[in-house]
Amino acid sequence: MQPIGFSTGDLYDFDVPIAEKVSFFIETGATAIELLLGPFESMVHFYMNELNEELITKITQFNFISIHAPDLNYAEAENSETEVVEAITMLFEIVRRFNLAGKRVNGIVVHPYKTENITTFSKFNLPFLIENMDKDKDGENFKHPASFQCWPYFLLNSLGCVLDVQHAYETIRDHKATNFLNRIKVFVDIMGTRLNHLHVSGQTSDSHHSLVRLSENREAIESVLAMRIPVPKILEGVFPEMSLDLACQELNLVRRFENC
Repeated sequence: MQPIGFSTGDLYDFDVPIAEKVSFFIETGATAIELLLGPFESMVHFYMNELNEELITKITQFNFISIHAPDLNYAEAENSETEVVEAITMLFEIVRRFNLAGKRVNGIVVHPYKTENITTFSKFNLPFLIENMDKDKDGENFKHPASFQCWPYFLLNSLGCVLDVQHAYETIRDHKATNFLNRIKVFVDIMGTRLNHLHVSGQTSDSHHSLVRLSENREAIESVLAMRIPVPKILEGVFPEMSLDLACQELNLVRRFENC
């Protein structure tokens, strides 16, 4: 079975330290985790106040570890006075400390819409992953499969990808089941071996990242899970309450498809 787990962003509404969120997800039996380190101020706080050997030891219990970096224009890294330089420096150090603990960071997710020149990411020796965008992001780039297919640099470079299932659902005009599944298949075909993991959530009238089992589009999201795409799954539904039972139900729902 592929690693399955949660993003610390799922508990965004609860004012608790990341260490407490990590402990909570360990209790669920999850085997993957994504550390949401955005916005930039949150990343600085994590780096300065929360990153320590005890936390790293906790996180290394997961089989798959990813980081979601802040939304920045990473092309500004050449300007030494920007937040981007600080962010890259912190990411290097976080990855280094996990390496020292005998665990690698499997990927660093970035939203590409703010970075003017995507080739920027090749300049850093970091495992960056480009994610398909949701309907609310500026412009049309990286919302549709064609954005990836027509990006020459993507075809020539080994930059990895993340497929956000809910983003793919949001950006399709016709939500007929066949259209949605076809879009997912096209994304998977284009991303190919560069597909690092999936982001999995659904939507309600109040949230475009809800728990799958509570979602209005649950059937559509489950149809993607039924494809059993052979990569780790990070569950991105926002928790209405910090309930272990709720977390386990969501985890078990996704695992049920992996076990079919």
